[in-house]
Amino acid sequence: MALAATTQLLEDGPRNVVAKIAGTADTMDPLLFSSIIPGWPGQPLASALGIKKIEFNIESGTSIQLYWEASVNKLILSLAGWDTQDYTKFGNLWNNAGAGKTGNILMSKTGSGAFSMIIWMIKQRPAFG
Repeated sequence: MALAATTQLLEDGPRNVVAKIAGTADTMDPLLFSSIIPGWPGQPLASALGIKKIEFNIESGTSIQLYWEASVNKLILSLAGWDTQDYTKFGNLWNNAGAGKTGNILMSKTGSGAFSMIIWMIKQRPAFG
C-alpha cells in the first residue's frame, strides 16, 4: 500500500517553504517533496531543502522517518509522539547525505496510526557566478 498522505503547501516563497503533511497507512514507501523545490521567477532552481522547524503529532505505536535522498539515503530524524523541534538556533538541518544526493526529502512510516506534521524549510540555491 502506498503512503496515504496529503501535502498542503502553506508557504512557497523565494526562500522559505512550509508544508503540512497528514495521513495514515501501513507502509514503508517514501513520499518525495520534490514538487516544492522549484525556483521562484528570476532565481535559479533550489538545489536542496534545509529543515528549520518541525511540529508533529503522531499516534502511539507509529513513527515517521525523514531521510535525505541520495545513492544511500541518510536518516535525518525519526519522529514519534508529539512535539515541536526548532533547529534555527544552530543553523538548521542541512543535507549531508554525501554521494548522489538529490536535494529531496523522503518520508517513510512504520505502524498503522495517523499522523500530521508541519515542516518549515529553507531553499538552498546554487551560488550566483
